[in-house]
Amino acid sequence: MNRIRRTRLAVIFALYIICTSIAAQGKEYNIAAIRVEGTSTTDKTVAIALSGLSVGQPIHIPGQEAANAIKLLWKQGLFSSIDIVAERYQGNNVFLLIKLEEKPRITKYKITGIKKGEISEIRPKLGLRKGTVLNDQIETNIHNNIRNYYKEK
Repeated sequence: MNRIRRTRLAVIFALYIICTSIAAQGKEYNIAAIRVEGTSTTDKTVAIALSGLSVGQPIHIPGQEAANAIKLLWKQGLFSSIDIVAERYQGNNVFLLIKLEEKPRITKYKITGIKKGEISEIRPKLGLRKGTVLNDQIETNIHNNIRNYYKEK
């Protein structure tokens, strides 16, 4: 009797696990189109390629595919905000929108408050180039390079 009870509980538990994993995957759709919004320097087709998503690909909503695409885009270090939404559904198809906010880029910079001779010495040590994405690491490097320049002096 006790053995039958344990078997029943094990079967019920296994069915529960199977049902919750199926429900967690969501419904499967085919990606009909992908649109990108919010990029000015990054090409939209490049952003789509970096996401790992493609038209015709099956996707579960909700599911891991969108989360994986966000992770892939985040690893690039180009964006400060990433969101993937389903704009609309048409039968078994979904139209996706990738909303991106790009991190600022260096277009030009000016050093003030020091002598012109010091500017010409510091500028190469900073190693800044036009188009470089400005992130926390770049800012820290700028501060450290300037600090080291004046420590050496």
